[in-house]
Amino acid sequence: FRVLIDKQCGIIEKTHLVRDSKGERFAAGERFRAALEINDKDEKAWTGLAIVHRHHGDFDLSWAVLEKSLDLKPGHETGLQLALAWSNEDGRWNRMISRVQDFLKI
Repeated sequence: FRVLIDKQCGIIEKTHLVRDSKGERFAAGERFRAALEINDKDEKAWTGLAIVHRHHGDFDLSWAVLEKSLDLKPGHETGLQLALAWSNEDGRWNRMISRVQDFLKI
């Protein structure tokens, strides 16, 4: 699977994503959920959880979770990159256009 990693991110670490890519998705999801219990405003943890949901094949939930991340921080680079990639894959361009417009208002 293809993942964009934010080098500045404290929550999305290679270990979480490697575990996910080896089929231990539940463990990765639990780590992101635990991070959100500590700080539910952590856009990076929301983004990580969105990636987990996407890999489980739940595209609608992954979009909803990614949008939560972008609601918290419209300029979150990894979130915007994922929104662009997923818009291309899913044909959901209206969502991406809206997010870019929000980002440009910052």
